[in-house]
Amino acid sequence: MRRLGFRKVILWFVVPHPAALQGQLGELFSVYYCTDDYSDLPGVDREEIERLEDQVARGADQVFVTAMTLMDSRKKLNPTTEYAPHGVDFEHFHKASDPSVIPPESARKLRRPIIGYFGTIAEWVDTDLLLYLAKARSDWTFLLIGMATVDVSELRTCSNIILTGPQPYEKLPEWAAAFDVAVLPFRVNQLTVSSNPLKLREYLATGKPVVSSSLPEVEKFAGCVHIARNQEEFLERIKEALTNDSEAQKRARTQEVMGSTWEARIADVLQIVESGMLKKQNKDLGVCIDSRS
Repeated sequence: MRRLGFRKVILWFVVPHPAALQGQLGELFSVYYCTDDYSDLPGVDREEIERLEDQVARGADQVFVTAMTLMDSRKKLNPTTEYAPHGVDFEHFHKASDPSVIPPESARKLRRPIIGYFGTIAEWVDTDLLLYLAKARSDWTFLLIGMATVDVSELRTCSNIILTGPQPYEKLPEWAAAFDVAVLPFRVNQLTVSSNPLKLREYLATGKPVVSSSLPEVEKFAGCVHIARNQEEFLERIKEALTNDSEAQKRARTQEVMGSTWEARIADVLQIVESGMLKKQNKDLGVCIDSRS
């Protein structure tokens, strides 16, 4: 920071782990942007993460949460807490709805219908659900795009489950163009209930029908997303999405997220931060004036 000539420092935490930096860098303002219930992440020291989050949230000048289920607990730690849901790279993912966009050759060879997923295949992805669906409908192809951080050997035993591994971000619209239905097959637990799945808005921007597990932030999109509460319902919702879609529904999905660009989200967040900085500055000036009188 000295070498780069930093003079006015704002600390912006998106995880609680570096909480020890707070108050050590002469920062003008501190922001905690909370996107998950971090202590529920697999493989972490729950007690230590809770301690660090308590520290960084209480010490922040401004707290944001990306899911309403995080609001009450964080607001108890810091009254500045505001809801700031994720945005979407709308123009990028909307390319998938363009008939001129050609899916990768390997996807073009797959048997339809194609039920697609892109994102990390992690602990929160319900692989049991995917196995159930693949075995129940051997005539459907399940195209899973992304890095696997859990054991997927059982998924590989199903000939109609295709795992591509990680693919470049810029190519995701081309892969999504091959989807007949996009799915969000998440396990429902404390971690996912407190999440706001980024790919939900990306799926909607493609215009493709979306079937998802029932999560609080997904329920807000119930008017344009098929929501399932168990394995059997998930299967039925995919059938509905395949047989009862329309151009009007496609437009409704894209219009739902058209105004939720990252640029719009950033503008909202920065306005709150700038307002908070001004209030803090005025408060500090007021303290100085009072101390002189």
